Amino acid sequence: MRRPHAEDVAKRVAAGVAVRGGIRHLADADTVEHEKDDSSEWLHVADDTRRMPVRVSELSRYDRSMATHVIGDVHGCQDELSELLDNLGATSGDRLIFVGDLVVRGPDSAGVVRRFLDGDLAHTTVILGNNEDKLRPTLDGDPTYATPAVLETIRQLSDAGILEASLALFDGFPLLLDLGDVVVAHAGLRPGVPLSEQSRVDLLKIKTINGQPDGAMWWEFYDGRETVVFGHHVFRDPLGLPKAIGIDTGCVYGGRLTAITLETGVFTSVRARATYYRHPGKAYLFE
Repeated sequence: MRRPHAEDVAKRVAAGVAVRGGIRHLADADTVEHEKDDSSEWLHVADDTRRMPVRVSELSRYDRSMATHVIGDVHGCQDELSELLDNLGATSGDRLIFVGDLVVRGPDSAGVVRRFLDGDLAHTTVILGNNEDKLRPTLDGDPTYATPAVLETIRQLSDAGILEASLALFDGFPLLLDLGDVVVAHAGLRPGVPLSEQSRVDLLKIKTINGQPDGAMWWEFYDGRETVVFGHHVFRDPLGLPKAIGIDTGCVYGGRLTAITLETGVFTSVRARATYYRHPGKAYLFE
């Protein structure tokens, strides 16, 4: 059967109508700030035994003379991204790396993505985030991730006429970036597993070792050779451990958008202009 054209089905999906069943009667996108926590965030390798190929981008000629800025989860916060980039003062010779989750939950996912399609960020490196990874399955009729926030993102991208281009862009994002002594991943690494054997689901979603909300965090046991810079897990302030640097400081939840400059170890942050999404498990961090 021919796959439905993404632009054709976007309006049906955004209205809560399944392409192939299962998405009917979803809450309206206006209820997004009351959406329940996504329990799938706690999935770990035991929940998906498939070993997916891991696309590793290696920048073997890591030029220490240029600045490398790694930027946290943007989540459609276009204004804050612009302010952060201005504050970083990056030059044309500097390298920008994003940990993923450019989209979903924020006010302007389409505006953010357009900058990577044909704007000033077209030649930067972006790691695949679990939120980019939700769009294709939803468009294909899988109800697993068809939350109001995801449906609203699909609507934004479709209304802007860039849905197909966005999906193609996301398809090219690597799961892991190996800089030699530093590795960038969206969620992190499973301790004790070589880079080439890390599972796709861990790279996108790992938080705790056993996959339970009250379990030990992966970075508490990680002692690999490389320092891991990651997003996904929200902190009030950046996590700065010798082997694990967490830079998702919850901009979309009313926190900050944060970057780290690898050569200096300096964090640069800008405050969110609003609380765009009220997450029941994260609101306490920024009250």
